[in-house]
Amino acid sequence: MGAVESLLFLFRRMPADQKRLLLASQVAAVIAVLFELLIPQQIQRIIDEGVRNQDTGVVVETSLRMLGFGIASMVFGGFAAYLASRVATETAHTIRVALYEKVTTLSFGDLDRFRTGPLLVRLTSDISILRNALMMAIIMLIRSPVMLIGALILVATETPSLLLPTLVVLGLNLAVISFIVPRLNPLYAAQQQRLDSLNTVLQENLAGVQVVKNFVRQPLEVERYTDRNDELYEASMRPARRVALLEPTFVTLIYLAVAGALFFTARSGVGSLTAGELTTFFNYLLTAMLPIAFLSFVLPELGRLGTSMGRFREIFRTVPDVREREDAQPFGDIDGAIEFDDVTLHYLEADGSPAGSPVLDQVSFRIEPGETVVVIGATGSGKTSLVSCIPRFYDVTDGAVRIDGVDVRDVRIADLRQTIAITLQQAHIFTGSAEHNIKMGRPEAGAEQVERALRVADADTFLHRLPDGIETDLAEKGTNLSGGQRQRIALARAVVARPRILILDDTTSAVDVATEARIQARLAAEHADTTVVMVAQRVSAALSADRILLLDHGRLVGNGTHEELLAASELYRTIVESQLGPLDEVEELLQAAPSVDPEVGR
Repeated sequence: MGAVESLLFLFRRMPADQKRLLLASQVAAVIAVLFELLIPQQIQRIIDEGVRNQDTGVVVETSLRMLGFGIASMVFGGFAAYLASRVATETAHTIRVALYEKVTTLSFGDLDRFRTGPLLVRLTSDISILRNALMMAIIMLIRSPVMLIGALILVATETPSLLLPTLVVLGLNLAVISFIVPRLNPLYAAQQQRLDSLNTVLQENLAGVQVVKNFVRQPLEVERYTDRNDELYEASMRPARRVALLEPTFVTLIYLAVAGALFFTARSGVGSLTAGELTTFFNYLLTAMLPIAFLSFVLPELGRLGTSMGRFREIFRTVPDVREREDAQPFGDIDGAIEFDDVTLHYLEADGSPAGSPVLDQVSFRIEPGETVVVIGATGSGKTSLVSCIPRFYDVTDGAVRIDGVDVRDVRIADLRQTIAITLQQAHIFTGSAEHNIKMGRPEAGAEQVERALRVADADTFLHRLPDGIETDLAEKGTNLSGGQRQRIALARAVVARPRILILDDTTSAVDVATEARIQARLAAEHADTTVVMVAQRVSAALSADRILLLDHGRLVGNGTHEELLAASELYRTIVESQLGPLDEVEELLQAAPSVDPEVGR
């Protein structure tokens, strides 16, 4: 995205009040430049009329006038800079919020493709680039051309014989800029890509610090981070080296202009220019050069702005894989029946085309309201993908998912998800109190409802032992809790919402079998009318279920009770024996399963 196109894109999306501030900044900048252009004339008068004639009155009067012009230029220039900073900051704020809102609308598949590290760079580094570049552009938007044209007019008026060397020097400066700046944009794009890569490594290592330390990977991960940092350094130095050529080039050309002016003065005859006129010319030459010098700093920043805006527009233009239809209907109270009708699911590439083999392949089944169904299968069999289709985290490629006979794609997404509560494989805990985390499922829940959810999730015992009980602050990602404790808080968060459909994605994998059985018994007692779909790795979680769905490489290869699958499925028998031992011992396990906790209904 080009610099001019980026500025127009931002201007069109500015609110009316920001556009008014932008206009005011440009008016203030013009006034500041006009006062600034009057100063060299006062210097000429001081030299030619005051100093030469030894007229103190002229020196004092003109100095005071020059001081007034300087103060006026400073005041209006400072006001223009303040307005520019305000407009740039507010615009960056608006883009940051809009970008975050857009990210929240993206589907799971979109987020998988963008990745966390690059998204963080867009929301931080790229936003800072936008603000700085926009502020510089606003400051110089009209100031530079007014200053340049005004200086050339005054040179032509005051010292017409020196207009030619001035134009030559300005032309050379513009040629240098035209040669260097266009070559910076791809270098800035490469720099931001290296920053994406560095940030991804940093995010992965901070998130997986326990794994890194456990396997003593610190030296290798430091080396990997250093390699990415070196790549970023090299990518940053490439444009920096080119920009570094601009300043000495401009200084050299200024000296050449001065030498050219002296040469032309000498050729036209000694005394053809007064000392004041020559001083004034030098001032106007520098004034005319300043906008060009500013361009040397502004244009590279605008190049970076174009790169960042291109990265923003990539997100803004992304059409989510999962989106609400214009004619989507409201979704009121439901019974909780779930039907998969010949469902096939592919994950998608960035261009929307299917990626590889289907994750789910022609899956069909029906779950009645209030049933508890456990989905089991080997790792990678499609269990999580299957339950993710129910709340439309992913949209099916073929077939349909229906709730109470209604295709989930025909209803409002917010309404659909308000009827469903889900706990994901990785129990995410937010910074804040345990109560805050639980009430995310239902902010208006009262103390009794929260306490009941804690008992169902078997989280009340360990929470009440904490120093501040349910008000205890939890660390980022719940690092001051065990894996099982995090899972039980996440389960309480889902239960407190009192959904019609409850999806538990391997929610009890980090707790012991006795705790798992206790949780299942309490769920059955407290939420008998709730449809429960549970993804499990352990067969023990499936023993008390109404039905079991057995997946194998994305296909549904078993659908029935524990006893039915034992009789009909060799794969299921293999899974049971691998986890529970010989089949004749499984019956003893079932008989030893705990009954419903009598305290649940308290």
